[in-house]
Amino acid sequence: MPLQTLDNNLNKEITLITRKGSKYIGKLNQYDEHGNILLINTAIQTDQSTEFLGDVIINNANVIIIDINN
Repeated sequence: MPLQTLDNNLNKEITLITRKGSKYIGKLNQYDEHGNILLINTAIQTDQSTEFLGDVIINNANVIIIDINN
């Protein structure tokens, strides 16, 4: 995903899916020049449950899908 797209969606809720299949839902707070992402008020969802994590940093190399929630 181009960094401009991340910039246009700062402070919006997004969903990230990682290579391991983890699904993170949180507010896009910051990102760096490498595409690493800081999510705030984040939850991780599995088929069985949702767990609140708070603030998390996601390494861009682990991200396969970024969905901008509307």
